[in-house]
Amino acid sequence: QGEYVKDEFMRNLYNSRDFEEKQKKAKDFLQVFPDEGKTVEAFMFDTYLDNEKWAEAKKALEFTVIDFRRYLSNKMAWQMAQKGVELEYAANISKKLVEEGEENIKNYEKYYKPCKYTLEDWKNNWSYSYAEYAHTYGLILLKQGKPQEAVPYLENFVKKMKYSEIDGNERYIQALSQSGQNAKLLAEAEKMIPIGKASQAMKDLVKKAYEAEKGSFSGFEAYLSGLENVAKNKKREELMKNALNDPAPAFSLQNLEGKTVSLADLKGKTVILDFWATWCSPCIASFPGMQKAQEKFKDNPNVVFLFINTREKDGAKKAADFMKKKNYPFQVLVDSDDSVLASYQVSGIPTKFLIDKNGNIRFKIVGFSGNTDATADEIQMLIDLAEQQ
Repeated sequence: QGEYVKDEFMRNLYNSRDFEEKQKKAKDFLQVFPDEGKTVEAFMFDTYLDNEKWAEAKKALEFTVIDFRRYLSNKMAWQMAQKGVELEYAANISKKLVEEGEENIKNYEKYYKPCKYTLEDWKNNWSYSYAEYAHTYGLILLKQGKPQEAVPYLENFVKKMKYSEIDGNERYIQALSQSGQNAKLLAEAEKMIPIGKASQAMKDLVKKAYEAEKGSFSGFEAYLSGLENVAKNKKREELMKNALNDPAPAFSLQNLEGKTVSLADLKGKTVILDFWATWCSPCIASFPGMQKAQEKFKDNPNVVFLFINTREKDGAKKAADFMKKKNYPFQVLVDSDDSVLASYQVSGIPTKFLIDKNGNIRFKIVGFSGNTDATADEIQMLIDLAEQQ
């Protein structure tokens, strides 16, 4: 019953992802450490949210310290808003966070400041927290059919993030569109599109606003293309600056049907490798964009997408179950001993590689941009660049 044993229990509890398995481990933990109920509830919080156990999540909030409670409250309100459930409850806790955030910015000098922060940095830290709360509250108001009220909160977020968050930009543009602020919508879109931070849904709303302001669609295609070309040229320069030309390590792996797929057999084709695992949230979040990218090249036999499952015990079964459940049309290979991962020197997933027709790695992408359209557009641009050379 010592601290080491407790730490092991907590680590196992935290790392468990299956709801029923986690409940069992929590029960086992409490049998040995009956006074750790608060710890268990805090560790179960994310699992409650993932499984939409809202009553349990609300109860778990009561056991957390106040500073951490703000973070968890915002997380719960956000998930409720995204799923469109318990919006009134979500609005109440989110509004309170926004109000507290406003007070914190005004009184930031009163709070304990770690010595690594300057006073200005400390104030900025509080304003970032407020922007996150404002984003959540703006989304809730939008879901409640109150776009006019949502605008200032979403505007605070996108400007604090310097228009870098595509999904936040999209919600802001939606609020402007639904509240009839077409002139402002166009002005803001003209800041987002040239830096490549606009989704297709946003561009559709820009078209609608353009017609409302100009009286017709005349000139719209040229207007939009001019904005998009700025972003494309900038992105192309950025990608080429980080381009590679290294021989791709050879590999032979089995796919989910038991067939061996060898990189050597794909010479002469452009190959996209995507290293992933079922437990990796950013990996899974990137899949709609990867599916969209694959769809664009479905009629091109010289472009091949391979999704390499790695860093996963019983990866073949878990990957097969996941693909069956989600119905993704991906060719999945299983790197059961992580040897291919090691040969490609992958430190974190998702990581994607583009291998050209000569068998050389030309591009490497680490992480997920956070947006489906951006992912698909980036993959398409990488393939186009590789095939042009």
